[in-house]
Amino acid sequence: MSAPIPFFRAGRSAGDAHPLPLGFISGPLIFDSGEADHTFFYRCQDRYLVYNALAGVRSLLFVIDANHRDRYTRLIADLNRRLDRVSAWTGAPLPPVAAPLMIPLDPDDLAVHDAPFLESHLREPSVRESIARGEILFNQASPTGARLLLEIATLLRRYNLEWDLDADRLRAQGALALWCHDKANYVAVVAASDRSLPAHARSAIVTVEDLLPLGGWSDLAALYTRRTGWAAPPALYVKSACDSGGNVACKVTPDNGAAAIDRLHREMLMRVVWDRGHHTVRLAELAGEIALAPSLGDLRPAEQTLARYLETQHGRRHNVRFLVQEAVDAPSNGGAWHCEGAGITCVVAAAADAEVYSTAGQIYSDADRQHYIGSLLSESAADLALDARADAGVRALAREFGRRGYEGPLNFDARRNDTGQWVFIYDCNPRLSAIYPALATRSCVNRVHGVHTIVSLGYRGEFSTPDLDGLLATLSDQQLLYTVASGRGVLPLPNLARQGGCDLVIVNMSPEEVQEFARTPAIPRRAGTRVVIY
Repeated sequence: MSAPIPFFRAGRSAGDAHPLPLGFISGPLIFDSGEADHTFFYRCQDRYLVYNALAGVRSLLFVIDANHRDRYTRLIADLNRRLDRVSAWTGAPLPPVAAPLMIPLDPDDLAVHDAPFLESHLREPSVRESIARGEILFNQASPTGARLLLEIATLLRRYNLEWDLDADRLRAQGALALWCHDKANYVAVVAASDRSLPAHARSAIVTVEDLLPLGGWSDLAALYTRRTGWAAPPALYVKSACDSGGNVACKVTPDNGAAAIDRLHREMLMRVVWDRGHHTVRLAELAGEIALAPSLGDLRPAEQTLARYLETQHGRRHNVRFLVQEAVDAPSNGGAWHCEGAGITCVVAAAADAEVYSTAGQIYSDADRQHYIGSLLSESAADLALDARADAGVRALAREFGRRGYEGPLNFDARRNDTGQWVFIYDCNPRLSAIYPALATRSCVNRVHGVHTIVSLGYRGEFSTPDLDGLLATLSDQQLLYTVASGRGVLPLPNLARQGGCDLVIVNMSPEEVQEFARTPAIPRRAGTRVVIY
């Protein structure tokens, strides 16, 4: 069996392991860093309902009002019907999404409040038992996340339900996670350390004002050299210090310099500086994201409401810095899985103790590695294994954050360079990252047979299909469908994040089989979505 999933935890368990623990699995850290707007609290939680069920967690869901709660009830019933269909085809005992704890949250001020439905809701035996367990699991610590948990505890107290939450610890944990999320602070941590840490990409910290005047490759190369003292490498990677993945980032070379920097400028003006010239585009983007979410249904906020959400989002983007770093290019003859990139998840405990929990290969929907789509966990992927020296270096790196008071899951990104060495690229994710779907599915499937390799594709319902039975039949006809009897294949999992949303999890298939499946036109997908296995 795999080690328990490394959630953040708050409250004191009453010791009875029978009631499902409550899980606040959403995106408060992404919100606090200014990457997301108010509606993200509702949209993000939808991604993880099925994975919470697989992990044995009862979801805590925020709802706008009683009508929104009723809508979720219907959607979850349909989600469970779809899970039943997958179980019928595969023989997998997929647990249903348990009745969630639904807490009213005002979308304008993001404050927890009471509602007429809450009294009867809190009397529901299964929900009440999970609350009485006294423990809450969460995947992201943040200031807003801490505030919401404390507001929920206050609300529950009105109904004689107690959560023993350490308010000071939650607030400190949230503030430190937000600090760690800034990649520029990560650079400072490494620079100040006197310990033997892993190799890191040579990087310079710059500002928006440094980047906006640049016209092409020579300007960027000169800036990099002035700040680092090193000659510019063949390619440079520029990324925002306060964004996940490739939200505001680009790879720049002498060949694409002018065009790449022009694209970067547009993204900076739209998502960091919040230039008014891009106001209409951002409004349309946000309206489109809301329309994709089945849980928000016919909710169509007025344009001025969306504008207000975006303005407050921009208010959380003060002084965003950028990193300019050498682009790390992998060798052409990689291992069987061609794992050029990895996410290394550590667990930092009290007294700055730290251990490496897992190393996961990274999967993207684009060749430039900007849009993360899933993870590879494998006991047999030798090219993912850390040797003793690398393991010690990663633990030393995690302890540097632990010495500053951090506790919980902490993820670092690394890439193989042209000699095969892991080079860390100053991506620090102080949260249980998008490896969670793979971990949750593995924990469930491991109950019926061993899992030596698992590949997760999508965690936002990217592989949408209105005909789940048709997809299951197609995979079965092609002898690709996962079944308990075979112990291998493709396991489709419904996802509430999109209409007909579906994720794909590949169990115990070889690298060659996964690569072949990733290229097959039989995969349903949104326009423009590809699968690039690294």
